[in-house]
Amino acid sequence: MVGLTLAHFLARKGFCLTVIDKAKPDIDFNENIGIRVSAINRASQTILEELGLWQHLQSLRMGTYERMVVWDEETDAHIELDAAEIGEADLGHIIENHLLIKVLWEGLSHYPKEQVQFKCMELSSDQSIEADLLIGADGAKSWLRSKVGIESSSHDFNQQAVVCTVRTEKPHQFTAWQRFLSTGPLAFLPLHDPHLCSIVWSTTKEQAIELEAMPEEEFNQALENALSCHYREGGNQVSKAWIPDQVRDDKLFGAIKVIGPRASFPLHQQHAKEYVRAGIALVGDAAHSIHPLAGQGVNLGFADAKVLAEVLANAKSKARNIASLQTLLQYQRARKHHNAAVMWSMYGFNQLFSTRLSSFKVIRKLGTNWVNKQAFLKRFFIKQAMGLNE
Repeated sequence: MVGLTLAHFLARKGFCLTVIDKAKPDIDFNENIGIRVSAINRASQTILEELGLWQHLQSLRMGTYERMVVWDEETDAHIELDAAEIGEADLGHIIENHLLIKVLWEGLSHYPKEQVQFKCMELSSDQSIEADLLIGADGAKSWLRSKVGIESSSHDFNQQAVVCTVRTEKPHQFTAWQRFLSTGPLAFLPLHDPHLCSIVWSTTKEQAIELEAMPEEEFNQALENALSCHYREGGNQVSKAWIPDQVRDDKLFGAIKVIGPRASFPLHQQHAKEYVRAGIALVGDAAHSIHPLAGQGVNLGFADAKVLAEVLANAKSKARNIASLQTLLQYQRARKHHNAAVMWSMYGFNQLFSTRLSSFKVIRKLGTNWVNKQAFLKRFFIKQAMGLNE
């Protein structure tokens, strides 16, 4: 998604480029809902609007979330963010990754072939492509980053995210729901249908394997149990001091039914020590990967794409070498520290809610509930989630 977005920016700015990928996406817009989705914030929406793609995406399946509700399993710590608090209609949209990729790819096909070329293959040993600049948008396990010897710092969360789509008895209310369990956060992300949600359940590797292999009825029950307004302490069921206002009869969504396949992937945080070398640049997950709890990964990548394209276009307009280290360092300076700040804030947030020590429970209860009562802080966090504070 990030690489294709960057390709759009570069093509619009008059660059000639070659897009190298494994294969052209063969996606029918009417096919089943994809289990991998992205939370597209307002800043990323603006980027897609600038590229003339947002209107097309709006005609497809797109979930809208106006509110976010985050709460803790073991304390009454909670925070509610509402777009209406800053006079906005929504906080963002949930879009299936494969639909976004399809729209991005098809948009590139409208450029002249002499400007945008596609190489959907693995290059054989006797093939080569010559270019002034090579940009790696090849994911967290970036081949390019490895080949040029760029090191990265990393943290393994020892978790896996289980993803799937579910149909709920009660509507999602255009709200992104996230509950922090003892094993990690469970998110219900609203899709286009009021009774459909995309699930991202971050948990231990052992439980993820179990959840993925469970019979459907057992998995449905596990989801309902995970959202229960009670938890067990010493074998006794304990009522919670705070539950979402929307909960009735101890069930947020009523009956939950998984539809379609389930999958899981490991969670880790990674940050390249360099984003650029002379003739080389990294964007998106190739430069940084982040825990999905706040849905910021692809949004950081879209911002990378926009900034790198602007840096290159500025150098081109002044007849400077677009591939020089001096030019490319402008992009690194603009993005690296900001990305690191977001990554580590998300890491800290995850650690705060994941730690079971009594002292941390008190801190997160008092701190989170205090923030939830401070209008000016909530406005800041709302704008941060929307990407409006950059």
